[in-house]
Amino acid sequence: MIIKERVGVVMITVKNTVLKLNAGKTTDGLKAEILSDKAISTIKWKILNSSEEKVIDGLTNETIVTAIFDAYEWSPENPVLYTFSADITFENGEVESISDRFGFRWLETDANYIYLTGFPFYM
Repeated sequence: MIIKERVGVVMITVKNTVLKLNAGKTTDGLKAEILSDKAISTIKWKILNSSEEKVIDGLTNETIVTAIFDAYEWSPENPVLYTFSADITFENGEVESISDRFGFRWLETDANYIYLTGFPFYM
């Protein structure tokens, strides 16, 4: 049996807003989901590379799914991280800013090994 799983990040703010980041293979892109008990009006978001340069940005009011072209995959030898940040405007006018770092990495298994971003992972 082969299992493939993206490695994700979950963050909960003091205002109980939940940010779920899920980044696997760079060809699969990034999925960012923002959950709140308050109705969301708009989400202004951006992704920065490790040099703090903007890679991509957008404006939405729902789950963000985007491809990042020319992204680098995370590995233990080269732990490239990106920063996702968003300014969320709720329908009541309240604004909240959230930010977290992520890397493009995934886990796979086969009958003999566990792979991290395509390379055998030994524990």
